[in-house]
Amino acid sequence: MTTHSISGNKVEKIPEDGTAKHVWLWEPSVNNGGVLTADGVENIARHQYVPGHYTVIDNFLNPVWLFLTENLLPMWLAPNAVTTLG
Repeated sequence: MTTHSISGNKVEKIPEDGTAKHVWLWEPSVNNGGVLTADGVENIARHQYVPGHYTVIDNFLNPVWLFLTENLLPMWLAPNAVTTLG
């Protein structure tokens, strides 16, 4: 099954083997007046998030934070409110 990607006013076929460079909901501008270069767009398309590692302090304090949040905060309180209230 071949799908299509709409880029500007033209429709591009995406190969069935999945070798398309990238498919964007909104295609960034790469012309002379654009913010990104073609290499920059490709770097964004290839980017993969790599989370950091836990430190010794994280491993020590995470059970403390877990205990405090489970026992002192009501379940109906939104996490965003906890962050805002600090």
